[in-house]
Amino acid sequence: MKERKNAAVAQDGFALIVTLLIISILVVLILEFNRAVRGDLIMAGNFRDETKAYYLAKSGVNAAIALLQADDNQYDALTEEWALEKPPVPLGEGIVFVKITDESGKINLNSLVVDLARRGQGQTGSGQQSSGPQTTATGSPYPGANAAARSSQQSQQGQQGQQGKQGAGLQDDQPDPFQYQLLKRLFDALEIDVEAVDALVDWIDKNNDIYEGRGAEDGVKNGVLNTIAELRMVKGFTDETLTKLGVGRIAGMIDMESNRYLTVHSYPDGKININTANQLALQSLHDDLSSDIADRIIETRKEDPFETVDALRQVIGDQKIFDAIKGYVTVKSDYYSVESYGVVNDIRKRIVALLKKDQGTIKVVYWKVE
Repeated sequence: MKERKNAAVAQDGFALIVTLLIISILVVLILEFNRAVRGDLIMAGNFRDETKAYYLAKSGVNAAIALLQADDNQYDALTEEWALEKPPVPLGEGIVFVKITDESGKINLNSLVVDLARRGQGQTGSGQQSSGPQTTATGSPYPGANAAARSSQQSQQGQQGQQGKQGAGLQDDQPDPFQYQLLKRLFDALEIDVEAVDALVDWIDKNNDIYEGRGAEDGVKNGVLNTIAELRMVKGFTDETLTKLGVGRIAGMIDMESNRYLTVHSYPDGKININTANQLALQSLHDDLSSDIADRIIETRKEDPFETVDALRQVIGDQKIFDAIKGYVTVKSDYYSVESYGVVNDIRKRIVALLKKDQGTIKVVYWKVE
């Protein structure tokens, strides 16, 4: 009798152990299933929010296109609607941030080296036709060498350049004297080694000569830059150099689109818009263009944007400076970079787009989603 009782107790103990084991397995399975379901729900929610954030960012670019489409006057300035700082806009379940930057207010790196074939096509950064630069067999480089190439534009602005003097000295596949000195002045002001300018010449030109003995011909492109990000492959353009050029960081990574001074667009024209250029870009136009003159230009355009290049003459107050730079500046822009953020909950999408005005329409030249 006692043995039967002990056997029953043993069976009950075994059943309890089995029951606890099954319950433990079921709990583990349920918790794992719950984790998997919750993970799927979170991923589905993130995908939903990413999609919404993308379309919010895209709507910001479309709004920028509409603003630029509506801007049909004969000059482009920071006082216009497209250029004004825009507050975050609540839209649907998220927020949109949009910033429009005029690329023609920056220094065009692709104008550093003369390409007569491309410049001779006559298509300029303002969408107008140019006669193309002229060359002579002799004569030394002169800072105003490109003005004759742009005389048709200047005449539309009420200016007549001295074509014989300013059109001389350009040589194909050689640095444009004005653009070369312009970039060197900027680098001097930012305390950047100017040898990087020579390396950039070698990156763009088609020959295999090391420019001024300071450039670099190993692994170069021998062609124009397609995007500003290519600068990271050019000798001398280190992270320190890029930081001095105003390049910011996103999530610790260099963000080349954020640089303040340089562009690779509006080639082959390369003119700088005096209505949108910052102070250092203006000062880099000429050795004698001081910070005081640059300040006067900036203060004048705040109240009364320049509608013609000739209007700059009186503000500068120095005929020599004006004559030297008038062929390299403009009051009109064609290329604009747009940075648009869409934010939904904790998800953010960023679109960087390059837009070009072309005969009354806006074309998307470049589009990057991050």
